[in-house]
Parts: sequence; structure tokens; C-alpha cells
Amino acid sequence: INCEEEITTYPHEGEEFIYVLEGTLTLFINHQQIDLFPGDSAHYSSAIPHNWANYTNKIVKLLVVGNPNPFKEG
Repeated sequence: INCEEEITTYPHEGEEFIYVLEGTLTLFINHQQIDLFPGDSAHYSSAIPHNWANYTNKIVKLLVVGNPNPFKEG
């Protein structure tokens, strides 16, 4: 596990909601690093530069809802 790794944040169109089901997720947003635990959630404009990482040696399971759908073709 490399906690020194540089995480690049990025903006894009829309908004996101994330909900942590299992593990510890590190969210990078608004020049902050926030650890989220099972039951924690975050909702934010995707226009704010953001990203997340798993700095643990355990699996992180999360639910992500984004609008618009970045995986939709066309």
C-alpha cells in the first residue's frame, strides 16, 4: 500500500452520490482528504475536482450513483 501515491482529482459534468458498504474509502474533494467508513455517504457536484482511493489492504465496496451516466454511449 502506497499512501504517498499522488491522487489526481478531476471535475466532470453532473453530480455523484457515494455510499460505503464495506471497508474504508478515502475521498479527495475540495483540497481535503476524508476517510469514509461503512454507512457513510457523500453527495457532491461532479464539477468539484474529486477522486477516491483505497489505502487499506482490505476490500472496499461502495455504491456510486452518477448523473448523467458516464457509461452511457451516445
